[in-house]
This record gives sequence, C-alpha cells and structure tokens, in this order.
Amino acid sequence: MPATPLPPELIDRSAAGDPLARCELYDLLYPQLHALARGLMTSEPANVHEGCMRLIDGQLAPESLGHFKQVAARTIRRVLIDLTRAKRSSRRGAGSERSILIPALAEKPRQVAVEDLNLALVQLEEEHPELVKLVELCCFYGLTEIDAGAALGMSERTAGTGWEQARALLSEHLFSE
Repeated sequence: MPATPLPPELIDRSAAGDPLARCELYDLLYPQLHALARGLMTSEPANVHEGCMRLIDGQLAPESLGHFKQVAARTIRRVLIDLTRAKRSSRRGAGSERSILIPALAEKPRQVAVEDLNLALVQLEEEHPELVKLVELCCFYGLTEIDAGAALGMSERTAGTGWEQARALLSEHLFSE
C-alpha cells in the first residue's frame, strides 16, 4: 500500500483541473508508484514516470478515492505490459521475458511473466470483471483484499470470497503444471 495517503480533496481539486493540485498529486504519487512497480519487478524497475503522467495529465476524473486507486492499479498494470512489449520488440530485449513477483496470488511469492498474468486477467475479465478489479488493486496497487474490496464498495465478506475465487482461477491458469 502506498506510504502516504492521498487526500480526497487533493484528488477532487486535481480532477477539477487545478494545476497546483496536479503538481501536489504528482509529488505524492510518483515515489509511491515507483516503489510499487519496483517491488513488482524482478529484473529492473519499471519506468513509472509515464504511468504518473497518464494518471495526472490524462482524462482522469476520479469519482472517489476508491476509484482513483482502481485507475492507479490499472495504470501500473498497463505500464508494466507496455514496458514488456517494448523490451521484447527492441533488438536488445528480443526474446527476453519480463517477470513480476506476485506475493498475493499464491501460497508463497511467485514470479509470473507479465504477459501471462495479463492474458489470465483478460480471460478472467470476460466472466468476472469485478474480480479483475480486486486483483489489480491487490497485485498492482498493494492493497489487502479487504481494503481493495472497500475501494470497490464491497463488504468484507464479499471481498474475501471474491479474492479467494480470483486466486483459485488465476492460480489454475498461471501455476498449473
């Protein structure tokens, strides 16, 4: 979970177009997202500058702090995917596989290829879009399943049940040998 909480009023001001609020939000977000991405990467840290710019300069109009966390988690996922694809398509990175460490999905932390995880999430999203949001918040934003559920407006019980279901479905896809 990010070390510094993001004040809801700062998010509201940023969404309303206040340039000072956007700068303050960037100052809070950048080190937090960088730390989150660094914790996920097993080879080199992700360049989250692009992700922060997508969040702050994009068409972001969060409805709430929970929505903002969802957008941040999805942005981290997209940045990791984009970096993986760029590295694979470059001459230097041809054939290399970018992996992330996913402590939340298995009994013990496991390395997962970014593209494998993304494919599993895309497939899961077809039938269970709310579970994917839960997974993104836990795996890419660093929330517990209870905090992720709260960000999504779920009860603790629903979040816990959803998390167990998502873990089982993703583990079957990612870790079955």
